[in-house]
Amino acid sequence: MVADPLEVFAKNLRVAREAAGMTQEELALAAGLNMANVSRYEGAKREPGVRVVVRLAQALGVTPGSLLDEPSAGLSSH
Repeated sequence: MVADPLEVFAKNLRVAREAAGMTQEELALAAGLNMANVSRYEGAKREPGVRVVVRLAQALGVTPGSLLDEPSAGLSSH
């Protein structure tokens, strides 16, 4: 079964933010977004548009695709 893309994005966003050592507030400031919305994105309570995904990715230093990709089950990472 394919995971809900919004849930995948929410999890990937949180993981990327934590890996970058940023708080939600720091990410919001870096991406030019409202902190409440960043919280909603991480909680899968709000669906971001493509421009927001790109801004979040740029602020985190990752690719937009990395925030949207579902890890392949059963495959080892390289």
